[in-house]
Amino acid sequence: MHKAIVDAEAMGAALPIKWNSVPCTFASANQRRCDLCEEQNRNCQPTLEMIDGNIKGMDATISNIRDLIDIQDQSPAAAIEEGDDVPHILPRSTRAGIVKALAKLGEAFNEMVTSHLREHGLLGSFGQDVMQSRENTYQDNVAARWEGIYQLGLLAWLPSGSLRLHAGDDGFREWNNAVQEFYRDITHVMEQSNIAQADISATLNNLPM
Repeated sequence: MHKAIVDAEAMGAALPIKWNSVPCTFASANQRRCDLCEEQNRNCQPTLEMIDGNIKGMDATISNIRDLIDIQDQSPAAAIEEGDDVPHILPRSTRAGIVKALAKLGEAFNEMVTSHLREHGLLGSFGQDVMQSRENTYQDNVAARWEGIYQLGLLAWLPSGSLRLHAGDDGFREWNNAVQEFYRDITHVMEQSNIAQADISATLNNLPM
């Protein structure tokens, strides 16, 4: 999605106003890699429980944004903008700006995941025995982190029941900065369309980050 936006800007074309996701599918029940990784000859990422909360938050944010930019204007006087099939609550330029902000957040998310994989020795191609050993070590680290949360009585701070990056983890500061910038980008693009501050605040409060 980020590449589509970069290409559009380079060519002076209209920016995308919809978010397209690639589903993870398996052509066969015995297939070890998903179809996309099989096609690109790369390994699927292992389950990363220490950032499961971040992953769920990103997935929920994508879903939230897709719903937001799809909201139609039901007013009888609503006008259909050029390029649209139906009238929308948000102007076309606002939707394009929101998609661009989400794409930038997605790039930062990918960088965060890469940092996490690198930190735990899970980035790269290794023999099966080496990878299994490193994944076992990762699971030991997951168990230790849960134990620390229980001992400190911090379970209430994990309402989703999932672990997230901690201060001190590789990529923690960069990811937090990216999330804050995402909020600022959404605010800016909505303010440019003179959307009411109450509606902007409601939009930000509904983001599941």
